[in-house]
Amino acid sequence: KISRIFMKNAYTGKNYSNLEISKSLEKFNINSEKVSPQQVGELVSKGKVIAWFDGNSEFGPRALGHRSIVADPRKENMKRYLNSSIKVREGYRPYAPSILEDYYKEWLELDIESPFMLLLPKVKKDKRDLIPAVTHIDYTTRPQTVNLNEQGNYYKMILSFYNITGVPLVLNTSF
Repeated sequence: KISRIFMKNAYTGKNYSNLEISKSLEKFNINSEKVSPQQVGELVSKGKVIAWFDGNSEFGPRALGHRSIVADPRKENMKRYLNSSIKVREGYRPYAPSILEDYYKEWLELDIESPFMLLLPKVKKDKRDLIPAVTHIDYTTRPQTVNLNEQGNYYKMILSFYNITGVPLVLNTSF
């Protein structure tokens, strides 16, 4: 007998309390500020790179918006900056977008949602130059589609970025 399991999200890991988070930040002398998702969207639109930490940890090989570094996908030099200064890895390594579920068909050659960053569609021709930091050399990208029910705050942050920039996605990478 074959049974199927439907996995609606990958947020099955630990959820840290505010006290645990504060203690860790103090221990490593890290300055932080708790801001609204809308404020984060605005900061990203101004070119800031943000450490996003919210809710239960993700299970699996991808950062899915609960433990992510988010940045502006419109910036041509963002990939180079992240690879050399933050991730400290090879310069050719690509980045992926988290895109509002309502807009993926307008931006990607994709017919179904991609909540786990497992698909590799092409970015539509008329959008490629708008999001160079998440468009690979062969015009593909590895998107995560984001919806309000599963990723409330993350969705609100991306929506804020979209309302400011007209681009319904942000660059997303793991810590």
